[in-house]
Amino acid sequence: MLKFITVLFVAMLPINGYSNDHMDLATVNILLESINKSKVYQGRITTECLTVAVEHTTAEYHDLTIREKHAKNCNGDVSTNPVLDRFRLYSATKILWLDIVNNRYLSFDEFVKSGKGKK
Repeated sequence: MLKFITVLFVAMLPINGYSNDHMDLATVNILLESINKSKVYQGRITTECLTVAVEHTTAEYHDLTIREKHAKNCNGDVSTNPVLDRFRLYSATKILWLDIVNNRYLSFDEFVKSGKGKK
């Protein structure tokens, strides 16, 4: 079962409506801050129209999915919630992006440089 987090991009980038004892919310905020700072989705989707789905958590990492939020102020069919990207967070210092086409993880910096978030 996926758990969804509504993302609000403000100074501390809080995550609302989600609680999980196994999840390090500070680590998730690192991803969200990285996305906001890099402007990786700029021109594609506004940050207000993103959600984070927690797909898998282990003692070593968290697998997260960035999805489009389709709602009143966001474009798209409200009955869908398409995946934009998947990330693996090992800690506050290591964020990897899943390159689905090549079935491999790349660093967040490589993801930003590739421009794949803009497509």
